Amino acid sequence: MDMIGETLLERYRIDKKIGEGGMGQVFRAKDMFTGKDVAVKILKEELSLKSTYLRRFQREIRSGSMLQHKGIVGLIDEGTIKGKPFLVMEYVEGQNLRQWMKGKKRSISQVIEKFEHISEAINYAHKSGVIHRDLKPENVLVTYDGHIKIMDFGLARRVDETSMITSPGTFIGTVVYTSPEQASGKDIDHRCDVYALGIMLFEMLTGKVPFKAEDPIGVLFQHIHNEPPSCTELNPHVPPQLEKLINKVLSKDPSKRPQTAAEMALMLRSIRIPLSQQAAESKPAPQQKEFKYFDDFSGGGQTESDETEKLPPRQKPEDLTGKDVEVTFLILELSNFAAVTENIDARSVFNFLDNFSRRIDYESTRHGGKAIQNNGPKAFYLFSSLDSAKYALTAVLAAIESQRSIQEMRLEKWAKPFSRIALNVGIETDLIPAQFLKEEELPRIISRGSFYHTATLIQNQSRALKGNSILVCGNTYEKSKDKVEGSLYKKIFVRGKKDPVLVYEIMWEKKSENIQI
Repeated sequence: MDMIGETLLERYRIDKKIGEGGMGQVFRAKDMFTGKDVAVKILKEELSLKSTYLRRFQREIRSGSMLQHKGIVGLIDEGTIKGKPFLVMEYVEGQNLRQWMKGKKRSISQVIEKFEHISEAINYAHKSGVIHRDLKPENVLVTYDGHIKIMDFGLARRVDETSMITSPGTFIGTVVYTSPEQASGKDIDHRCDVYALGIMLFEMLTGKVPFKAEDPIGVLFQHIHNEPPSCTELNPHVPPQLEKLINKVLSKDPSKRPQTAAEMALMLRSIRIPLSQQAAESKPAPQQKEFKYFDDFSGGGQTESDETEKLPPRQKPEDLTGKDVEVTFLILELSNFAAVTENIDARSVFNFLDNFSRRIDYESTRHGGKAIQNNGPKAFYLFSSLDSAKYALTAVLAAIESQRSIQEMRLEKWAKPFSRIALNVGIETDLIPAQFLKEEELPRIISRGSFYHTATLIQNQSRALKGNSILVCGNTYEKSKDKVEGSLYKKIFVRGKKDPVLVYEIMWEKKSENIQI
């Protein structure tokens, strides 16, 4: 329905559509009483009939009516047009925080100052009894004269309300900026917003989000279990004291974070003022150099290849330089995880994921594997010929024992809702430059072209098989066929390889219990 020219409440004339989000459309309108421009947000017609979205929209109205602060977009009026609720807000000319940063040269001090003001505005909301719960760069506006305006309190709730889970399996909020307590379905307080500020600050300083995965569950799992990477490795201009603060803000334990957004603002100010003074004295420290923020954010995070291109050059050990080493890659994935868990409550899902992660890590590491990635429903391990002469066989054995362990786990009473989940496994043996086996280099292997790519393709083939499967490349099978049974499954063509890759299926349920390696 075309809203241009419509008049709301006999006062607000809609002039132009200026945006659209998941819940509604946003228009610029003229307040005919005052002559000022206002913004009108109208809930989408298809959503206005759904009670969940209607309640969320009404929460935004209630929260906005309570918050009158220079750093928060003000709510002016509300009403309904043709059955669709709308709210009238302060009209802000500017751009969101991501746009303000993207491709621009900003000093560390400028970024810190913006986050001081954001923290102060969020602290006001907390003192008013409102938690935002969906802080992200798109919800922070920077006016053309440099002021901060926080918007979209649609997920906000009163401090005495509970639960981030609206219904079984339904999570509200943007997973990239979600606190560990939100991710695990626990009760939350205002410190979840402090954590989100830390994620945003990390991203604005580095152009990367600290936690990324192929799916939302994987991101949430990392919020709970993984430590963030180093800011200074991604951006050497970040001063150590600022990285220390970010690590504190991103603590898994809310009691170890700054306990209020006001405290965070003070800590940021204590870092910014000395940097600004150094610049004013014409003695700029290295940290004061301007840097460009290049955003490659895509909802769940960045690809590993994008990240590695901007990391510092690798240090090659003299004894390994120029040498290739044969390794075996093991990828394990719960391939139908999202579909099975759609209607299962979040706490049960994370309990299952935690047990899954522990079991496959135990089996893989006890067989000599090194963890490259283990988050959410997917894991990746490496077995090296430098560590064992039987590296390919031990990778296959780790996969077999992982299959058995997960099969046992599915039969346990608490895990029965997950009984339809399949564990699919792909294994490839290949040559890689030996220097990649340095401990600090291991996470980068995922980005090194054909090494990870071929193993992933093999693992993807297993999705076509019913039940749980282990597929291996021909090289892996040749190195383990004396100990395990298998049969040729198919040939696949891989970009960059002249000959097709032979893929074998391992009959893991028939494997002898007493293999001697």
